[in-house]
Amino acid sequence: MPNAAARSRLPIVALLAVAGAIAFFAIRGREVPPPEEDAVQADPAPPDPRTTFPTPYRNVRPEVKFVGDSRCAGCHEAIDKTYHAHPMGRSAAFVSAATSFETFDEESRPRFARGEVQLRVERTAAGFTHVMSAGDAPAHEAPAHLAIGSGARGRSYLSLQSGALWQTPISWFTSKNQWDVSPGFNLDDGGRRAIVPECLFCHVDRVEHVPGSVNRYREPLLPVQAAIGCERCHGPGELHVAERTLARLPNGDADTSIVNPKRLPTELQTAIC
Repeated sequence: MPNAAARSRLPIVALLAVAGAIAFFAIRGREVPPPEEDAVQADPAPPDPRTTFPTPYRNVRPEVKFVGDSRCAGCHEAIDKTYHAHPMGRSAAFVSAATSFETFDEESRPRFARGEVQLRVERTAAGFTHVMSAGDAPAHEAPAHLAIGSGARGRSYLSLQSGALWQTPISWFTSKNQWDVSPGFNLDDGGRRAIVPECLFCHVDRVEHVPGSVNRYREPLLPVQAAIGCERCHGPGELHVAERTLARLPNGDADTSIVNPKRLPTELQTAIC
């Protein structure tokens, strides 16, 4: 058993321990906590150039809508016919409505092979489907929904599947009057190529890309028209159609309701298309 001296020291030791604890927490309470790191802030979105660029043309504003070439043709029939005779005016078309110049006889090779890969074109009520198969693997079928190209040299085809747009593995080559593998197509990719917005900008009117996706687009895919139209260079036509339907401009007055490329500075003329 502890002797009397030891027993007399126990309360003192306990008091010192309590006092030390109180002092420790008091000091901790007076410590200044380290500064919190500033949360990373996203860069602000750049201003819409349609609202900030100094231009006299009022149709470039984001609230002005596109109307399509059919509205332009009402007053500019001769220009519209000339434009749509040009390959650019026939840059794309829905297969179901396109002028068909593809053929399906044996000479046009609707069935052909590349190594061990078999490819064929099957006609359907809506147009045709491209089919690729290899060995015992399931065949990949891609209905052709959109034809890309005027046909002067050939056509390639896009297939819309659950909002995603893919190029099919087979194209039509006008110079050879034959079906063949699409240019630069890698058949090892499973029979399709993702079509990104940059590709579409050069070949079709306008699409709305789904943010965060690679090749998904809002539907209807091409709400106004398929081919590149007048408004690619002149801007949205809604304001122009509304104002010119009500009244004509006095002779010599500049029309600011629609972009006129002829009146733009040289650097903007070359940047339009």
